[in-house]
Amino acid sequence: MKLFIAEKPAVANDIVKALGGNFTRHDGWFESDNTIVTNCFGHIIESQPPENYNPEYKEWKIETLPL
Repeated sequence: MKLFIAEKPAVANDIVKALGGNFTRHDGWFESDNTIVTNCFGHIIESQPPENYNPEYKEWKIETLPL
């Protein structure tokens, strides 16, 4: 079974179109024999401030670039 999670409904629709095949539309997801495509609303992940990855990155220094 494959699961695709899109950021928004329009992207889920695009994934279904790109995959092709015989998908059944349900309330909030699409399903085929071995694939489910669903979506969230809004951003799923986001970047954190550089210092959350490494305290050394709190102050910008040319020596620490690129991150």
